[in-house]
Amino acid sequence: MIGTASEMLLFFAYRKETAAILGVTLERLRGIRTRVSNHNYSEEALVEMLEKLECKCIRPKYILPAVVKDKEGRIFTEQTFARTFFTQEFAEKWGVNYNRIMATLKRGMYMNKPLLKHLLRSKRAWIIEDRVELDSVWSYEPIETVMSDAKIVDVRRMLQIP
Repeated sequence: MIGTASEMLLFFAYRKETAAILGVTLERLRGIRTRVSNHNYSEEALVEMLEKLECKCIRPKYILPAVVKDKEGRIFTEQTFARTFFTQEFAEKWGVNYNRIMATLKRGMYMNKPLLKHLLRSKRAWIIEDRVELDSVWSYEPIETVMSDAKIVDVRRMLQIP
């Protein structure tokens, strides 16, 4: 079975065995179900619970940056645009720490939206495509521990092993 982190945890939240694996009561498991349905869990919390449930991560969460177009028609990602046009003078004008913002951008993180919008407006640029978050994808493949002779023959026949 394959699904996003929220889908997988929601599936497991409806199974009674999950409470014992996670070490929670059935009432707490219902609370987990509600929080997952409302998307109130961080990605780290979802990952921790899914790893306890022996799920495998196929693809981690990925964030696609916004696409920005300036007045000259050049296209940038929001990070490269911010690193290119964010200056010490702009930081002083808006009362933010220049070094902190540049360190954040160099670490691959994003500038906060209001400050980015001010920077876009000052350089006469706009966002073509907004930032998109792709959820992590998980797989759950339970391994059957009891393999009878009939099951082994069926598996070999499917794999065409003589």
